[in-house]
Amino acid sequence: RAEADRARLAAEAAAAVLKTLEQITNAALASLELDELLQALVGRIKDAFAVETVALLLLDDAKRDLVVRATSGLDDAIARGLRVPADRGLAGQVISGDRPIVIDDVRQADLAVSNLRDQGVQSLIVAPLRLPHRTIGVVHIGSLVPRHFTADEATLLQLAADRIAIAIDHAWLYDQARRANQARDEILAIVAHDLRNPLNTVVLSAQLIARATHSQGDPESGRAHVEAILASARRMDHLVQDLLDVTRIEAGELTLALDRL
Repeated sequence: RAEADRARLAAEAAAAVLKTLEQITNAALASLELDELLQALVGRIKDAFAVETVALLLLDDAKRDLVVRATSGLDDAIARGLRVPADRGLAGQVISGDRPIVIDDVRQADLAVSNLRDQGVQSLIVAPLRLPHRTIGVVHIGSLVPRHFTADEATLLQLAADRIAIAIDHAWLYDQARRANQARDEILAIVAHDLRNPLNTVVLSAQLIARATHSQGDPESGRAHVEAILASARRMDHLVQDLLDVTRIEAGELTLALDRL
């Protein structure tokens, strides 16, 4: 019976962990852009761990500093945009050690900046945001009253941090794809516009040549060349129109005239 009770307790604990992870990083977050995602995550982490403060810090492009990107329970005007050296202090230890660190008394911690102490944080856990081949930042949860965070809480935060890192990476990839599509549409619109102007000149010039040749009483002279010019210009014009249609379709601006055939 004792063995059965232990198994039941272990199963309940595992179910509680999965429930907490699901509450923090469920599929509903997949459609959010990065800033919205980060702000939603800090709120969910705060509720799941019953803490007063949460902050997400991401490495900058040079990987030299951690930049505060989202907070809950901290003075946003002070915390947002704060830069912390990635190779110093507690954050540096977490990134280099690639594991969570529990601090029972923030006053004794080696912090690169005093921001957390200034805002009254007493105890905290800091965990790295890990992807398979790199660390992209850290997340920390804090208490405004002295609190002993357990090893299980640290492990749970790390499990959540690993899933958060994946969600952030997906948001980055989505944002890059969106920007690439936007750039492509802008290029298509520019190319189509810039091609259309010389095309109009080519078509008009070919038409004038054809009329002049005909009016001079020698309709066959130069006709083949003129027709070749017109045919090529019209083919290019169709291509330009296709490009314009693509941009209109993706912008939701193409209207269809429907009829029975």
